[in-house]
Amino acid sequence: MMAISLRECSSLADLSNLRDQYLDSCPEGQELYLEMKVHDSRAFVIEAEDTKAGYFLIGLDGVLLEYFVIPAYIHNAGAWFCEILQRCRIQKALCKSFDHTLLACCLDHQVSVQVGGILCREWMDRPHRKIESSLAIRIARPEDVAHIIAINEEVFDHPDQIRDYVQNERVLLFEKKSLLIGFGLYSRVIPGRPEFDIGMLVVPEFRRSGYGSTIIRYMADFCRKQGWRPICGCDAANIGSLRCLQNAGFIARYRLLGFTFP
Repeated sequence: MMAISLRECSSLADLSNLRDQYLDSCPEGQELYLEMKVHDSRAFVIEAEDTKAGYFLIGLDGVLLEYFVIPAYIHNAGAWFCEILQRCRIQKALCKSFDHTLLACCLDHQVSVQVGGILCREWMDRPHRKIESSLAIRIARPEDVAHIIAINEEVFDHPDQIRDYVQNERVLLFEKKSLLIGFGLYSRVIPGRPEFDIGMLVVPEFRRSGYGSTIIRYMADFCRKQGWRPICGCDAANIGSLRCLQNAGFIARYRLLGFTFP
């Protein structure tokens, strides 16, 4: 096997060229949940024959998040992966089902695998489903923050995140006769790339009335009109959210997989 050295980088920026190659090689856009973990990850360059042959990222919890080998060395990907697992004592990995190299390597070495998330990358608009005319839609304002905090159910991790989204006008409120039905939100996943992650929350008393799908469909159409690509996902166990996304026109073709190694 070709000898490699592993060098930890001072920041993710040191890998910008390699990571751009990785993102370009993936047939689908990055998942926001993973990208948030990537921001706090430890980054390592794989060096072989005085060449930066690839990289990998390990999250703060020790989970492998990304693994990439440039095309010239791709025939070494499997053997290098095994060595990296051993040298870095990696026991877990998160893998998008469309990340073919990492998926193959994980499958070769796993002792267990679990579906953790549903990833939607395709949206088929359903124009025959009109937005209810009585719904008023507006951009959330700073004075709305307290109300959003009060109804938030794990959509946002922290009140400061809500304030940031509102300040940057990335939250839309859906109201009916001055009553808040719910809200939609959007966020660019990676600067310079077209994918925007969208999400929503419906106030409990208005659930099971189709409003969730209405909000998601509106957010997807909103992104499309800006020239962006709407993407989304949900926890694999959240059957209600999955049904909502599918009713809004999204196709649940991909999965976020959690692997465990010996």
